[in-house]
Amino acid sequence: MKEILTKVVDVAVDKFAAEYVEARAQTLSRTTVTVKEGRVEAARQGIENGVALRVLVNGAWGFASVGAFDANTLTGDVLDACSLAKAASS
Repeated sequence: MKEILTKVVDVAVDKFAAEYVEARAQTLSRTTVTVKEGRVEAARQGIENGVALRVLVNGAWGFASVGAFDANTLTGDVLDACSLAKAASS
């Protein structure tokens, strides 16, 4: 994971001269139980992955939230965040 996030940061700096790049990754384990009238109707377990990306380009902030740890997806989304920040700076 560290290698993927490092690559994402490098892309933002190299392509947009980002002044600041933050990538926060998390994995969340979740258990949900649905109870109706005292009876269990459903029980579910799952794992959710995600990354929050925040960049500073030309003095403006850009943000993206991604529900994946895939390098290609994260690279595309950090570029989107940089584009948003660049547009907001003008």
